[in-house]
Parts: sequence; structure tokens; C-alpha cells
Amino acid sequence: LADDLASRGAAVVTMVYRTSDSGEYFPVPVEDVACGFAYAVDATQGLDVSQAVLGGHSSGANMAALVALGPDDFAGSECPYESAAPDAFVGISGPYDITEAVPPVAEAFFGPDRTDPSTWDEGNPTAYADQRPEVPALLVHGTADDMVPITFTEDFTAALTDGGHEVSTDYPEGADHFSVLDPDVAGPIIASWLGLS
Repeated sequence: LADDLASRGAAVVTMVYRTSDSGEYFPVPVEDVACGFAYAVDATQGLDVSQAVLGGHSSGANMAALVALGPDDFAGSECPYESAAPDAFVGISGPYDITEAVPPVAEAFFGPDRTDPSTWDEGNPTAYADQRPEVPALLVHGTADDMVPITFTEDFTAALTDGGHEVSTDYPEGADHFSVLDPDVAGPIIASWLGLS
């Protein structure tokens, strides 16, 4: 997908982040995404880049939404790059309301010692839906996704719209949680939204 978008004229940077597999929990993974985005903005200085867009898939969509809506909250002190605020957000098949996700998802994100949902708002994109209303969003979710129910995207769309965001949605017919990332599926959707060739 990154190669496809690059071939259409986007400057694309991919990133990884630390997870519970390495013993890291919220907010560390989100701070990694924020730092990765800051690096991307820094790395594209001198290029003709009209907007800096942050996107993600699945849990990555959750974290990208947090950074897009609350960038100042996740500018970690360890990041060597100047913090940057996304101009737009693309989310693909994300569990945007962490309180509605299956328990193992929340545990992997917040850690085994933070099990009270009332303490999760700072890591819940839905709680940020009314922040930075100038940031437009594209939300994509396959109709055959049996890992993250499509209602997550539908509900997040409503929350962002209520928060003043311009939201575009696309629900590729028959795409599941992973095939939605196929460049033939997501590529044209994202490219069209970004105004790429």
C-alpha cells in the first residue's frame, strides 16, 4: 500500500512502534507513533508536500487517531524531533472506542494492571472526537471484517461528525480485516481522497 501511494505521488513514511510484546504499554506506543510522524515531517523538508497525513490500520488506526486529535498530549520527551500536528487522518479498520473492544485488546494496550475502563479516556480516540475539528478524516472498513466490527468505524464517524470534523467513509464490499489493506482496495480510496493521480 505504501508503494502504491508513493507511485501516485505521495511521500510515504512507514513506522513501527513498541508494544506489549516488549513490555511497553500506553502511552509509549502512541508516543512512538507521534515521534514517527514528527520524523516523517522532518524527513520531507524540502519536498513539495502540501499536507502531512497520518494513517494507520487496526490498533495503528487507534493510535494514529489519538495523535491526529491530540498531538500535544503524546509528544514524548524522548523524541529527538520537533513535534508535529497532522493535517489529516486516515483510519483503516480501527477499534476506535477502546471501552467497546474485547478485553484482550485493552489489556494489551493499557497493561494488565489497568483494567478499569473509567481510566481509559486518555487512550480512547472517541474521547478526543471534539478536538482539532479542522482535521478531516477518511475512515475505511471492509464489510467482511470479522476481527473488528464495522460498528467501530460507524460510531467513530458519528462522534467525529458531532465534534465538527469533515469525515469521509468507504466500506469496501467483501474486504476483511487484512485484505482491506490490499493496494487494489485501499489504494484508490486513499489516493482519491488525497487528490493524488
